[in-house]
Amino acid sequence: MGSINWFRAMSILIVSVPGDAHAIYVELGLKALNQPMNKIFLTEIPQRASISHDSNCGRNSIIYESSAGSLNLTEFDTIWLRRMGRPVLGDAVHEDDRRYAELSWKSLVESIWLQTELSGGFHINDPRSALEHSAKPLHLDIATASGLKIPPTLISNSRDKIIDFINLNTDNDRQTIVKGFFIPVWYCQSSGSGLTTGTEIVTIRDVEASEIEACPAIYQARIPKSYEVRLTKMGGYSLAGRFVHRPGDDTEVDFRRTPDWTDLGMERCDIPDAINIAVSIMFKKLNLVFGSIDFIVDDQGQWWFVDLNPMGNFFWVEAYCPEIPLLDTFCHFLMSRDPKFQLPRNHRPKLRLQDVAPNELLRSFIDTELTNSIKYVGERPVIELGAV
Repeated sequence: MGSINWFRAMSILIVSVPGDAHAIYVELGLKALNQPMNKIFLTEIPQRASISHDSNCGRNSIIYESSAGSLNLTEFDTIWLRRMGRPVLGDAVHEDDRRYAELSWKSLVESIWLQTELSGGFHINDPRSALEHSAKPLHLDIATASGLKIPPTLISNSRDKIIDFINLNTDNDRQTIVKGFFIPVWYCQSSGSGLTTGTEIVTIRDVEASEIEACPAIYQARIPKSYEVRLTKMGGYSLAGRFVHRPGDDTEVDFRRTPDWTDLGMERCDIPDAINIAVSIMFKKLNLVFGSIDFIVDDQGQWWFVDLNPMGNFFWVEAYCPEIPLLDTFCHFLMSRDPKFQLPRNHRPKLRLQDVAPNELLRSFIDTELTNSIKYVGERPVIELGAV
């Protein structure tokens, strides 16, 4: 059987939340390749969907049922755990019972993905490593152990240690930056607006004026940038884009503040062999088959590891540089079921982000999903109007 027919025989499950653009892009891309696939939202449970684990027939089955039909989750060849979400309890659940119900759902959902893995499904990423995937201190240690260079780093809530760290960086003619373990978004329901923070320069005066002990953060020596790199690894294959910051303003510290991302000048770049090898070692240690890594490259050409996100957003790279075929590559990665996936040298991409879903079409899909699905705000803290 030829490889194309074998690919088409595969069945793929996307697990996401309503309105996720990445899941929509991949859904449309797989359909364009005539690849059988399904997509589910755990957020529809229990109000509009149910899930059953049946062990009474000699073979375990996990059935997800909704108005669209029934799916046996153990029969999928590839499962992309894009956005896990969580069951959204309705108002009918008494407040005194909610905690018990939430813990019960958490236990069942976590067990489901472990069982689908035992059934032979190729998971992106391994559900057993979910806890490690968000462990930033672990990522830094494993990056170093794998041969990657990291900036001098302190993770702490100790005022004295943070001040000492800032003084040490100052003595070495370096500023200090601070960032959180994740990007917080405080969402105001009444106005529809949000508030977030990113990477900031921090001084001793900032530390002395803050309740710094209340929350740990990641403090690092600021590395002067020649340019930045976003590397996306899919199995054994990686694509990378380089971009530059605008010197002299706060986008130099955090490029995400750039008003127009076309100003970043994203372009495809080669990955040094030593970096490729170190990243592969790191992914093996973390049992990852997919993820995105951010690097800073200094004026001497040294690559500095900044961050690993095993399930972050990555199609924005292709959106600003169509020569980096992330959608096409990722869809073929899903179809391959191969943790060592490589694209053939003569492969010609058939899928382009803007061809598969132009902005207007993507917006309509997002709006439709959000309108027709159970409202879900994830883990974001909600701030009432006037509280900011």
